[in-house]
Amino acid sequence: MSTTPGFTKLRIRGWRQFQDIELQLHPRLTIITGANGAGKSTLLSFFSRHFGYHRAFLATPQRSGAKRPFSVGLFVLRKLGLAPTPPLPTSPHGIEIGEIGYSDGTVCKINVPTQAALHYDVAFDRQLTVDGIHIDSHRPPNVYRHVANYPSAPPVRQSIGLGVDSEYINFYQGGGLNSGSLYHIKMTLMQLSIFGYGNETMDPMPELIELFKGFEAVLKVMLPKSLGFEKLIIRPPEVLLSTKSGDFLVDAASGGIIKLFEVAWQLYFYSQGRERFVVTLDEPENHLHPSMQKSFLPSILEAFPGLQVIAVTHSPFIISAMQDSAVYVLRYLDADIAAGADDDQSIRGLLGTRVVAERLDTVNKAASASEILRDVLGIASTIPDWAEARVQQIVGQFKGTRLDEAALKNIYAQLEREGLASSYPSALTSLTRSN
Repeated sequence: MSTTPGFTKLRIRGWRQFQDIELQLHPRLTIITGANGAGKSTLLSFFSRHFGYHRAFLATPQRSGAKRPFSVGLFVLRKLGLAPTPPLPTSPHGIEIGEIGYSDGTVCKINVPTQAALHYDVAFDRQLTVDGIHIDSHRPPNVYRHVANYPSAPPVRQSIGLGVDSEYINFYQGGGLNSGSLYHIKMTLMQLSIFGYGNETMDPMPELIELFKGFEAVLKVMLPKSLGFEKLIIRPPEVLLSTKSGDFLVDAASGGIIKLFEVAWQLYFYSQGRERFVVTLDEPENHLHPSMQKSFLPSILEAFPGLQVIAVTHSPFIISAMQDSAVYVLRYLDADIAAGADDDQSIRGLLGTRVVAERLDTVNKAASASEILRDVLGIASTIPDWAEARVQQIVGQFKGTRLDEAALKNIYAQLEREGLASSYPSALTSLTRSN
């Protein structure tokens, strides 16, 4: 069994929008959430680059005659009336903006270049090899393609997942599509079935039968219980899902079911020969019904006991999915700070909008979806904009009037008629403040 370290922490400071972010990672599940632009995917990229998912950063062109033609987003905080913070340390690798900690105690320093072109990269000093896989928010479209041919040799356990992985990496790097991920999965399942079970003239291969049945067992954990999945059926050139309500082509499944099917495939075959590994997930809620979002993380942690998950999300159902987890919210901090002489020009307009990380407690994680949207993600109202506007119109009729019992009943009756009775408390709060 291959055993490599996992991740224990990430710290980023004085770079781009990050004031001083420090994440202490949970050994099983860490979730990062926050507004668009807060830097969730940027933080995730420091982990996913260990797995071959890596893009260069873009610098900001500066005004003509500037000391540096491109800015990489470094800054020095200078609180008004106070001494400036110490400058970021430098090394032969560049300017140190943070570090990653591994479970074996190793600390890897993260550096940005002192001089940059439009595209620049960060340098990792003492980066370790970590077994893991990245599952991106944008997945290749599912295009039907029947399996006309398949290899005449049995599949090799360690290379089974490579075809699907290459499809995802190719799509991530350039947006291109080759054969499609389901094509590779169907072809391999047929190989496992044919070579595994054999026939009168070909001996069976028990290890391939074990892989086939093992994948079915993972599907029973990860697919929705309401689907009633029972087994896989091979009818060349097609693969069918057999459920309590009938059999259907895997290609004909909903987008959510196909996503779970593909994620199960990626994780199951990557786990072969590995005692533990890491998966990074970028917006895993995409394509999933809210009920699937609630069960997604618990199901993969159940199916893979040695797995460490690091996910970024906007979904309140993902945020609250597991009690035993570390959940960090990236928040904009209205800091009372001034520009320093050493600051990059590109970030001076962002002063006062630095990002910090706040760790949620168990009480916040146990909140309802509406409460998480309001209190964690900062959405003041969870009703549609048109409904909120209508509530304000109704409230506006009573501004400046006496709020007696008859008026309160009238307000409630109007809200109830329009299906807005749940907004009655907030409507009264708004009205009493204005009056």
